[in-house]
Amino acid sequence: MKTLTRIFTLALLLGTATVGNQARAHEGHDHGVPGVLKPQKGGRMKPALGGLLIELVVDKASNTLKLFPFDKDYKPVALKDVKVSLSAQRRRVDKVPVELKTVEHNDHFMATFDPKGRYPFNVDLKVIYKAQDDTIQFIVDRN
Repeated sequence: MKTLTRIFTLALLLGTATVGNQARAHEGHDHGVPGVLKPQKGGRMKPALGGLLIELVVDKASNTLKLFPFDKDYKPVALKDVKVSLSAQRRRVDKVPVELKTVEHNDHFMATFDPKGRYPFNVDLKVIYKAQDDTIQFIVDRN
C-alpha cells in the first residue's frame, strides 16, 4: 500500500509540473526571455563578435539572400563598417561550397543562390566588424 501511495504521489507531482510548464510556455510570447533574438525583417537572426547581429532573409521565389546587420540594440549598422563574404552549399549534395557575390543595397547585403530544387542548404557567412572576425552558419530549408 505504501508503494502504491508513493507511485500515485510521484505521478501527481510530475503531472502537475508538466501541465504547469505547458501553461506558462505558450507559443507566440517570449515574455522578455534573456537570450532571445527578435528578427526585425522576418528572417533568422544570429549574433556575431563585436556586438553585431546578422539577420538572414531568404526570398525562395527569386533565390535571393538578404543580410541585415544590426547592433546589440537592434539599430541598423552602416554597411561600410561591416565586411562580409558568403558561401553556400547544398547539404548532402555538393562537396565544395560556392562563393557568392554580395552587393550592397540601402540597408542590407544581397546575394543570389539557386539550390537547384528543394534541397536544404548551408549559408556560411564570414563577417568582420570592429576589427573582429567571425563565421556564422545559417541552415536554410527549402520546404
